[in-house]
Amino acid sequence: MTTTTMGRRSTAEQGSAGTILLIAAAVAFVAGIAGSWQLWTVGHAAFNTGTDMMWGLPVVSYAYLTLTSFGAALVACLALTFRIEAFAPVAARALMLALAMLIAALVALALELGDPILTLWAIPANMAFASPLLWMGVCWAIFGLSALVLLFQLTLAVDDHPRVSRIAAVGLLVGAVAGVVTQGLVYGVMSMRPVWSGPATPLYFLFSTVVIGFAVVTLFTNLAYGLNHVRMPERLRMLCEGLLPKALLAALVVYLIGFGSRVATGLYSGQDGVQIVYRHMVASWPFHLELWVGLLLPLVLLSIAALRHRAGIQTLAAALILGGLFIGRYEFIIGGQLVPLFKGSWVPGFVDYAPSFTEWALLLLAVSLGVLIYALGEKLLNLSHSPKTM
Repeated sequence: MTTTTMGRRSTAEQGSAGTILLIAAAVAFVAGIAGSWQLWTVGHAAFNTGTDMMWGLPVVSYAYLTLTSFGAALVACLALTFRIEAFAPVAARALMLALAMLIAALVALALELGDPILTLWAIPANMAFASPLLWMGVCWAIFGLSALVLLFQLTLAVDDHPRVSRIAAVGLLVGAVAGVVTQGLVYGVMSMRPVWSGPATPLYFLFSTVVIGFAVVTLFTNLAYGLNHVRMPERLRMLCEGLLPKALLAALVVYLIGFGSRVATGLYSGQDGVQIVYRHMVASWPFHLELWVGLLLPLVLLSIAALRHRAGIQTLAAALILGGLFIGRYEFIIGGQLVPLFKGSWVPGFVDYAPSFTEWALLLLAVSLGVLIYALGEKLLNLSHSPKTM
């Protein structure tokens, strides 16, 4: 079989995999809109949040999707900012994922806020320049614009504007890192929420972002080629069978060290309201699902050299990691509100919260929107293009 014939067959098979992903995402998006119908009629009354539990599953969804966006962008930065040639084949796909998940996160946030336009002008109008929320928005703007410029240049193979590319690549890195740090500061500065508060919270967010980024790029790269590395271009195949799964493994190990440190510190903390939350969390089944299935099982799969290079194993490990870190984000945000505000551990019991059906539907809507935008990009743009010169 000639190289041309193999290339045509690979393109056709990649298109078939992209079509399946596009249809699945579209169906899930429609189901999410239909399932969240109460949000359009009764508003926030459809959420199980209230005075004691201000931020529920919609905020978890928005926070998780932003970290996914920043993480995918950091993978692209390895090629575009740090000029590591090996990651060039996934740069365009990582940028498309970053933009798609950022849009999905903003939609989730807008639906949770109820009136996002009011929020956009209220923070600067009230001179809240010391608020991390304001600077988080600035970082998002820099990040989104940089990602859009780079994606345009890569997918259209416009390689004759190196100065613009360099500026955009630096903007992408600064926007992603600063966006993660400012989001961590939003929680870290809340001294009245001791589970959140602390100088290490932004670092915890950064660890999460890196492993999520490698996982989401690994997952969608393998899905784009039908879980078959043979269909990939040579440079991409070498990356997926070599450095990419090793990078995912290394990021997972670093995250597990931070995860274990955070849980151990929480369990033995003397700070009011922290120890009881971590004891409650560790005794719950979602925590063990996160630890054993979402973190340790992928660690074992990726640690075995004979399995690590296989597309199916990579896809499974990446999907499990993404699920595990979603549980971790849920535990962090919801767990930080379980103890009633300013009442401490002397108040018996925790705040009662379980996401409503509408909140679950909003999660489905946001995630499927991100995947749908990415799948459209996969169909319409040349995400397999990698710059010849870095």
